[in-house]
Amino acid sequence: MGEHEVRRRGPSGAAAPSWRRPAEYALIAALAFGVYANSLSNPFVWDDPLFIVANPSIRSLSHVPSFFTKPWASERAQARYKKQGAIGWRPLALTSYSIDYALFGLSPTGFRISQLLLHLTASLAFLALARSLVPGVASLAVAAIFAVHPLHSEALNVVTYRTTLLFSLFYLLGLAAHVWGRRRGLRWPTLTLVPLAYAASCLSKEPGITLAAAVVWFDLATRRFVWRRVVDYLPLACVGAGYLVARALITEAPHYNVFEGLAGWQVALTQLKVLALDLSLLVWPEPLCAFYDWAILPPVTSLGDLQAIAGLLALTSLLALGAVALRRRIDIAAFATGWFILALLPYAHIIPHFDIAGDRFVYLPSAAFLLGLCDIVTRLCTSRGAVSPHSEAASGPPASAGYNAEADSGAPVSSTRGVRWLLVAGLLITLAYGALTIRRNTHWSSSQRMHEQMARDFPYGINAHIELGKIYYRSGRYRDAIRHLRRALQIAPTLAPARRLLEQSERRLKERP
Repeated sequence: MGEHEVRRRGPSGAAAPSWRRPAEYALIAALAFGVYANSLSNPFVWDDPLFIVANPSIRSLSHVPSFFTKPWASERAQARYKKQGAIGWRPLALTSYSIDYALFGLSPTGFRISQLLLHLTASLAFLALARSLVPGVASLAVAAIFAVHPLHSEALNVVTYRTTLLFSLFYLLGLAAHVWGRRRGLRWPTLTLVPLAYAASCLSKEPGITLAAAVVWFDLATRRFVWRRVVDYLPLACVGAGYLVARALITEAPHYNVFEGLAGWQVALTQLKVLALDLSLLVWPEPLCAFYDWAILPPVTSLGDLQAIAGLLALTSLLALGAVALRRRIDIAAFATGWFILALLPYAHIIPHFDIAGDRFVYLPSAAFLLGLCDIVTRLCTSRGAVSPHSEAASGPPASAGYNAEADSGAPVSSTRGVRWLLVAGLLITLAYGALTIRRNTHWSSSQRMHEQMARDFPYGINAHIELGKIYYRSGRYRDAIRHLRRALQIAPTLAPARRLLEQSERRLKERP
């Protein structure tokens, strides 16, 4: 049986209908569009008025070349935001904003259509990657979950966070191209397509820098790494080095330290606490938070912090799982575990930024998490004793002809009952997550509504109460402003801006006839 015929067969060995693959891609696209259709009417929210509406640089395509020579947010009039953005370099994101403005003006719907198209394409790229590594039914299930996961709502609903969508899209395309080439014994994708995707990912957002490491780790985990072909990675090394040099010349050193005053061990334990939070939200994404301030996610100051201990156990378990999977040749689980850790590393403040945690930070890592979980669950839903139609014995071509997940890792053939349960579980999770995402999109219908939702879900947070105080003060709702500002001062009594605004609100309320 030829390799082409093998690829057309499903995990059970039966010939797959010729229409199935296009239908699967159409289904994922429909799911992505369906759960985010209600976000298209939302206005600009959160940081969008500052970085999109009030950004003159995106209002002419003639400014695009300057994006490649200036740091992120260099056009901001406010010194605070200009300093914060000076550590970043994201010219492709700014270019995409300029294209949107040229097409739609300042119509938020136009920008949101682009957001949705980017996520839809990223979901299809993840499906292509998953199809190369796990059985067809399983790959469809995890791609569907990725397309509708509520954690991704933040990246889609805040246009400023398009950086996450862009870098993740190019990252997934690059990784999918590399796997596609390895499966077919082709070197040119790694030498050409992957470096291009790598450059685009890095120029969209800083975490794209880990793609090169993910490519090498894939070859190591799946035993495709060959020393005599190490030259294949030279284009990636050149792109990565060139990006780092250019970034060092264009950006500035961080002006703020979110962990100021904390010892090194406290920072490390706080990052473990964030890891525990990320893993828990990947499984059950409720409640979600648009801004994790220190009151919602306080820093670890004690070795007995239970969430930090949970994070340490989670990291230890991930490392142990990866080591066992590697030792037992469960290649995809081993790769996915390492990729998940790699994808999260930039957010562990190895690359400085100003957020303790963020739902959008888990956008790309969720793909690795779902891929690894899919491989493990698929193996639990399999029957042994049958010969896989994807194995070398069935297909004929030697291992060097291309990567094959089941042939390399010894995966058994999926049983009919296992496939049925996998479909049922995937369908239920997709429906549940899709419903949560549709509801989450309504929370982003205005900044006020999002802050109100945060104040309900996290009444002990500071930021939501302060922002609601500002919003209500500007709209003349002084009693509501006073209520939230007093709550903020109960949590943080020394917060001078909140106290000043409270005094102004009380004075305006007294002056009201």
